[in-house]
Amino acid sequence: MQDLIGRTLGHYRIVDKIGEGGMGEVYLARDERLDRDVALKVLPEHLAEDPQRRERFEREGRAVSSLNHPNICTLYDIGQHDGIDFIVMEYIEGESLANRLEKGAMPLERALQVGIEIADGLNKAHRRGIVHRDLKPGNIMLTKDGAKLLDFGLAKLMAPDADVAESALATEDKALTAEGTILGTVQYMAPEQLEGKEADARTDIFAFGALLYETITGDRAFEGTSRASLISAIMSSEPRHMSKLQAASPPALDRTVAKCLAKDPEERWQTARDLVDELRWIDSGAAVETTVVARPQPRRLAFGALVGALVAMAIMWAIRPETSSTSSPARLHLSLPDGHEFGINWIPPFVFSPDGSQLLFRSQRPGESRRLHLRPINGFDASPLTGTEGADMPFFSPDGRWIGFFRGGTLWKLSLAGGAPMTICDVPQMVVGASWGPDDSIVFASVGSGLMRVPATGGAIDALTALQQGEQQHWWPQFLPDGKSVLFSANTQSGFRPAVASLETGEHHVLEELGAGRVARYVSSGHIVYAEGGQLLAVAFDPERLQLTGTASAVLDGIHTSPTSGLAYFAVSNTGTLAYLPGGQVELERQLVLVDRQGVGTPIVDERGNFLSPRYSPDGKNLRSPVFRDREGEPFGSTT
Repeated sequence: MQDLIGRTLGHYRIVDKIGEGGMGEVYLARDERLDRDVALKVLPEHLAEDPQRRERFEREGRAVSSLNHPNICTLYDIGQHDGIDFIVMEYIEGESLANRLEKGAMPLERALQVGIEIADGLNKAHRRGIVHRDLKPGNIMLTKDGAKLLDFGLAKLMAPDADVAESALATEDKALTAEGTILGTVQYMAPEQLEGKEADARTDIFAFGALLYETITGDRAFEGTSRASLISAIMSSEPRHMSKLQAASPPALDRTVAKCLAKDPEERWQTARDLVDELRWIDSGAAVETTVVARPQPRRLAFGALVGALVAMAIMWAIRPETSSTSSPARLHLSLPDGHEFGINWIPPFVFSPDGSQLLFRSQRPGESRRLHLRPINGFDASPLTGTEGADMPFFSPDGRWIGFFRGGTLWKLSLAGGAPMTICDVPQMVVGASWGPDDSIVFASVGSGLMRVPATGGAIDALTALQQGEQQHWWPQFLPDGKSVLFSANTQSGFRPAVASLETGEHHVLEELGAGRVARYVSSGHIVYAEGGQLLAVAFDPERLQLTGTASAVLDGIHTSPTSGLAYFAVSNTGTLAYLPGGQVELERQLVLVDRQGVGTPIVDERGNFLSPRYSPDGKNLRSPVFRDREGEPFGSTT
């Protein structure tokens, strides 16, 4: 293909090449007549000589030009200049769905919205007699205004508003796509396409089902080690239920996608319109069974609660922008495995997956070693994770496929797909919180120091933050949405205060306006939540400017909080789902005991207190336990 950059075709000046496919190369061009950027698709010279390919190229222009829909790429023009055939389309800024899925599955709410938009665009095309025939993640663009369908180069013309079950006009298409010819991308092809049979709207619905399955689970509906094995899988196998791979996926969605992927077109959804209605019904929450308890809630935040039924109970709730003066909290019950308890200490024993669909917690039976367990929020059973005996401080990777934890002075990671835990690095001393960032690095905190950073693949540990004057330690880091900054808690002379640090410079500033939030967490609704005095509070926060934009307001009372350390026991997901231990305060009283070689323990001091991590002095004559400060700045713990 000749170099077109800098040339002008008609009144379109070619600026840059932005992509290519089997039906042409795509350039960024400037429409000098209307002064706007456009996408200009050019038919390669060696293909322009093929009458059938040329006709298909022109047909793409005719097909797309008849469509006007917010979720379909707009066609502006079609023409020829100096023997070069081209079409001019809307220039779309965004990310392809294929690129987005390289990062893993989408959160369920976002995946459903994208699915509804794609299906709505397909419905428009089908009603105008157009079948896409190459629906795949690479042909979907995600923009700030929604998903956009691209590339109708393999579109097949049907009679407008024809019954798709009888879809059938084989006029000019017969010459272009004779029976027995396969067009499209195998991974998303329907069985009838693979057999070279006539395609209709239900062929697109099959591809849509495969696409939505991948968007929600992060896995492809059909897999194969070769083209032949992939075709065999599509023709004869069934994908795993999505709810087995993505705990947040409701059973109704399993049925919807399974019907899209039926081998027989007669058993699929017969129109995209029906599919849109079904997805909207699921997205509305009508397909999820909940117990609803309504109560007035005149605050700016609305939330629902999921209550646990053991001595160590948990409540989950979701923060969302308020839409009315009342809210309807949904209450569900959560139970630990039989005989298990959280084993409360000064470290919160649970954490949510990023999408809020699973709860990872540390529990144990009395007399047994603690272990990590994973429980889907929409399920009833918690599964122990092999290889996590003695684990503490668990946290998730951003895509929810890995967990990290600390054990025996070492940082570990474990794939939830299976396998043994892998060592990342040794840690210098007692750890107090960790967060896994989108750049595949892990930031963690330890007693008496600033934050530290290490690649999730292993390597050298780098200091991220330095303690400023009056600060004793930095705890509980959390990556903010930009991936360039971290929210954490700084222990200052006035107690713990939420603070924000730059990953590029390590510089940080304390959010002085907030109360003594020992554990502060950012929620995707645009709030920082933290606990103080047994209350859960929330304050609006701008994650781009890293500034508070409102004043704190209480949204919940009765969180377990240590009266000495001020530590509140809660965890929060990226979607705003939060777990906490409700009720009274948790006393963290310990006694220093000297144990001899026969296992007999003798108290060193009579009093009890919040003794933590005792260590001998080098000469063995003194035993030290760190001193921390409570919410009022008073010391707790002791040195002996």
